[in-house]
This record gives sequence, structure tokens and C-alpha cells, in this order.
Amino acid sequence: AEACVEFIESVAAIRIIGMMGGWLVYSDEGQVGQINEGELVLKQTQPASELTAPLERRPPYPGAKPALVVDHPHLNDAGWLRSVLKLTTDALRPAS
Repeated sequence: AEACVEFIESVAAIRIIGMMGGWLVYSDEGQVGQINEGELVLKQTQPASELTAPLERRPPYPGAKPALVVDHPHLNDAGWLRSVLKLTTDALRPAS
């Protein structure tokens, strides 16, 4: 799990905060996902949907909305991950 955290921090301007046995992933002060048991799970957004189409969708915990489970091939692709994180961040940013 710590290797996942280190890689994500190296790919994008991300802040990761440890919480309840996992990590919350923030970008531009908005939560874009979380890391639980070594899995990166991202919020679903329309702008990133084409890039994230092959990913499994499931709730990260009981009662949560389905989210995108980033598999190892995608997790190790820095360009893909950077693009998805940017699209997700932009989509979740409040309108000014």
C-alpha cells in the first residue's frame, strides 16, 4: 500500500492523508479517491469515462457509491494515471 501512495504522489500534485486504516486522496483540496488495502479507488466522473472504461466499478466500502478500482497495469502507467487524476480533479472542482 505504501508503494501505491508513493507512486501516486510522484505522478501528480496529490495530497494523501492517512485515515481509518487507509488513505484519502486529495487533489486541489477535493477528495478524488482513496487507497484501501493497497487498492486505488477513484471517484467516477464523465470527463474521465473514456479512459476509465475498462476499470472495475464497485463500492470501496459497504453503503458507498460505486467507484473505479484502478488495476495494476493502469496504476503503473504514469501518463494514464496523471490524465485520469487531472480529468477527475477538474470535474469535481466547484464552479466559481
